[in-house]
Amino acid sequence: MINSIKQMLRGTPLYVLYKNLQATPFQISPKHFISNKYKQFYDTEMNFSTPQKLSEKMQLLKIYYYPNSKKVAQATDKYKLHTFLQEKGLEHLAVPYLQIYNKPDDFDMSRLPGEFVLKKTNASGLNLIVKDKNKITEKKLKEIEILVYI
Repeated sequence: MINSIKQMLRGTPLYVLYKNLQATPFQISPKHFISNKYKQFYDTEMNFSTPQKLSEKMQLLKIYYYPNSKKVAQATDKYKLHTFLQEKGLEHLAVPYLQIYNKPDDFDMSRLPGEFVLKKTNASGLNLIVKDKNKITEKKLKEIEILVYI
């Protein structure tokens, strides 16, 4: 049922609202939200007091360490990560980018090569892989703009 709602909303302005509503429980009580998701995924209770499994330890990092870490925030932003790696002398490890666009009006298809990936710098799952820019439709670009820029 949830997947069908998600599929119906994808590509519409309502999809952004849907995604924001999904994130709300995490903002209210991260521990409760993570506990429920962990139970759904692993079919077992999360051990908060003495975590033994790597998956449990990663969840604790998400709740207690990551929100307060400037390095984590910098590393999750694909653009800011370039600056971080450059400061450490590791810029050769960064994935190259062609252009950074701050708003949809800045997007200029003619400046891009035949193949590219359009992605948001601080999110995942909002990517558009373009294998032939001559085959990309204006409608598909607008769908990404709605998801990326609203």
